[in-house]
Amino acid sequence: MAASGSSDVEPWRVELDEQIADEKSWGNEQNTEAAEILLEMFLSYPQTGHLASLKAALRIAADYWAKFLPSSQDPLNKPYMMEDKGMSDYLSRFYELIFYQSWLLRHDDPRQDLLVRLLADLRNLPKVTYKSESRQKEYHAFYNDPVFLMMSDEYWNAKFSNVLSASHYSPSADFDPESDRPEPKNPQEKKDFHITCDEWINFSAFQARYCGSGAFGPGGGSLKFPSIDIPLAFEKDLPAGRLGECRILVASNWIIHAGKIIRDSMEKKSTDGWDLQTWKRWSERITEILKSAKHSEEVTSALEKAFNETDTIGLGGE
Repeated sequence: MAASGSSDVEPWRVELDEQIADEKSWGNEQNTEAAEILLEMFLSYPQTGHLASLKAALRIAADYWAKFLPSSQDPLNKPYMMEDKGMSDYLSRFYELIFYQSWLLRHDDPRQDLLVRLLADLRNLPKVTYKSESRQKEYHAFYNDPVFLMMSDEYWNAKFSNVLSASHYSPSADFDPESDRPEPKNPQEKKDFHITCDEWINFSAFQARYCGSGAFGPGGGSLKFPSIDIPLAFEKDLPAGRLGECRILVASNWIIHAGKIIRDSMEKKSTDGWDLQTWKRWSERITEILKSAKHSEEVTSALEKAFNETDTIGLGGE
């Protein structure tokens, strides 16, 4: 479960500490050190630069064989004589840790970039082949496996409106970024609502970074997410309060981190609502929002960066 943290410890650190404690509680039956590897990567950054993610990638690649695959252990060491769990199960566990961090790390935290670099570094390592559950198809872990994209789609579809996974619950069960419903008036409910808005912004920023980096090959993943989330901010009236800011920040981060991929897709597909005229309207709408009202420094900064990105990439539709 993603931790809320205390006033003096950042939530991402609380979450990883809890995951590490859970992993170690299994003693000789511990089957992964992934959470500990992620924590050490974060703590060594930025002093070690890109080496932090590269070192973590090498350790993650070895983690499956050293811990999760019992047959790699000394067969006489009986505490490790457990049934093999399979690469896809390991990937699900590992990616879940990644997603937890993507919810808890602020959208402008450079450690989000570090997570994406880790995924890119894993993709560049020698390929590890595993078979699907049906044994009909082979995949290369971290390279062309479907697990990350399937989990991304699952969690995005949930939109924080319900249980996101077996162990992660949204603090605001009725959150819906597409709803124009006013913010809760109850102080605790309002606080939870704001936390969930922040998680949605953070999660979307990570997905945008991942998509824009090309970490999973050309396109970096699904463009379904921005095709729905950007219009929420730039093609519809914005609700007041944190939800309106949430929509703006989600949309802006998609353009900041994946703008060129989105624009190139619009130029190539050129369908109704996904073409260069739409890209141009978004740029114009950003300008309108900047001029229309006073926004927080966080929102203004994101909007300005998004506009600069559209200007650098090119508006199109002339």
